[in-house]
Amino acid sequence: MKIQKFIFAVLLGSLLSHNIYSQLLPKTYYEAQNGKLKFGVFYPAKIDSAKFYPLIMYLHGFGSNYPVYLNWYDTEVQSVNPCFVYSPRTPKDWGDWSGWWENLTEPMTVAIHVLDSLVKSYPIDTNRIYVYGISMGGEGTFDLLHKFSGKFAAAMSVCGGGQAHWAENISHTPFWMFHGELDEINTPDLTERVYEELVYIGAKKMRYKSYPGYGHEIWDVAQGEPAWKDWMFAFSKNDTVYEKPTGIIELTGSVADNRVKLTWNDIRIDNQIADKIWYYKIYNKSGLISTTEFDKTIFEFPLTSYSDTFKVTGVNYQFQESEASNQVILDNGVILDVEESTDYTKYEFGIESIYPNPFNPSTIIKYKTPPQSSPLVKGRKQEGFVTLKVFNLLGQEVATLVNETQDAGKHEVKFTANDLSSGIYLVKISAGSFNQVKKIMLAK
Repeated sequence: MKIQKFIFAVLLGSLLSHNIYSQLLPKTYYEAQNGKLKFGVFYPAKIDSAKFYPLIMYLHGFGSNYPVYLNWYDTEVQSVNPCFVYSPRTPKDWGDWSGWWENLTEPMTVAIHVLDSLVKSYPIDTNRIYVYGISMGGEGTFDLLHKFSGKFAAAMSVCGGGQAHWAENISHTPFWMFHGELDEINTPDLTERVYEELVYIGAKKMRYKSYPGYGHEIWDVAQGEPAWKDWMFAFSKNDTVYEKPTGIIELTGSVADNRVKLTWNDIRIDNQIADKIWYYKIYNKSGLISTTEFDKTIFEFPLTSYSDTFKVTGVNYQFQESEASNQVILDNGVILDVEESTDYTKYEFGIESIYPNPFNPSTIIKYKTPPQSSPLVKGRKQEGFVTLKVFNLLGQEVATLVNETQDAGKHEVKFTANDLSSGIYLVKISAGSFNQVKKIMLAK
């Protein structure tokens, strides 16, 4: 094809005269009409005739059938992901985008016809066509994914919705859904019943983001999501294999003021698709408890249980989940893998050495217990109750080495692990309010 074929003039109708909105729109945006359907087309400022470009189809809400500036027009987006943006507009008295039943509405029928014409006329990559809709357009997005399963490479819907029995067809398209918890115009169940059915059938290519305290008009809130501008571009129908993230998450934890704080390292590598992290999942022993976006690697929450385990995984743009981090264990309100900061530490109490480490099958643990009744009194031997236990990384106790009253001072104990499998274990010493944990490795 010659680049001249891509010069934008009159496609399916005459160009509309510029209106007041045109002053806000880029130079590479034009408007045309097909019957009752008016539509806008944005195209990249520089088009290489040897390349094909993604296209985003934008479906407006009931009250916004006029030209609007979309953030995909931004130079910062176009410099990384140059793309076409197609924005059909239906008059309010013509009909909705969503048919909800068997057939497309008349406006959507024409909108799809224009889309197909654009694909034939311009250098558009048919494997990278995306759809995004708000409100009525969000409903239309659900409808399109159901009626044209496989046509779009990815989709986003803000305060839209559909019917639960559409889930099977929708499941074939990567889909990011948003809804305000207090929405009274399109109630959240319109999105949630489809999402819940997707979960029920085992679909993996979807994410649902609910906004507590927000009503219907959440499109500006959703557009504030860190991955908003480039998430869809990660998908192509040409891709058949998506690699999981390769980064190793190292998780630490602490407890202070009746709050648990989990912190981990950022494992993003932006120039590698598998390591372009979208969000992190935080788990406890019961399952998923929360998520954080890719730019937040700290999670805090109230201490409601004194015994639990935590781990974190990273999810990339293609829904692939990384290997889980090390587990942080909460025991009696104390994080096991973080040494407690107490006044006792300056007296060098606790585990002094573990040798050999790694070991097989035995090792010697040397430790020093503090005087428990008066830690500030030096030179006096005082006794107290001491426990020295070994846990696996699931927080399960595998051995009790000491469980008795001992004099303050130096001690040692032998640990033999004939019946345990290779791996990392945690040794915890408790004496009064003093707690400390050390890691050991059994290498058979």
